[in-house]
Amino acid sequence: MKNVIYILFVIIVFSSCTGELVSYEFESYNWKKNTLVDLNFNSEDEGIHDLVLDVRSIYGLNHPNLILDFNLTKPDGRTLSFSKELSFDTDKLDCSGDFCDQSLTILTNLHLVKGSYLLNVKPVNSVKDLYGFMEFRLIQK
Repeated sequence: MKNVIYILFVIIVFSSCTGELVSYEFESYNWKKNTLVDLNFNSEDEGIHDLVLDVRSIYGLNHPNLILDFNLTKPDGRTLSFSKELSFDTDKLDCSGDFCDQSLTILTNLHLVKGSYLLNVKPVNSVKDLYGFMEFRLIQK
């Protein structure tokens, strides 16, 4: 009985440290060029976290690797700008049926305080609309 209680305690503690903050679904699986994706989220606690962008796309995309520009606006109004590469290398994708998932760690050891945040995402090297994007999910770990 003690083992069961201990296991439940561990599961609750670890599950409270990570979670989905916000998601964004693309209309008609199409990311229009020069369109910002806005991900608004609230941090309920203060601490050090990693932010991960989970990307769901249609299986078989032929996009080259994309450079994504990010702007994170913190509760105090300061903005952190950075870029990350999103690869469509099949070794990095977790595909099941008609869609593929991948995780892109966008920030590590980020000090979050209580308050509202805004994360903007935009493709840098896109010359046309990007077809095949289904969903972004922002995860706090």
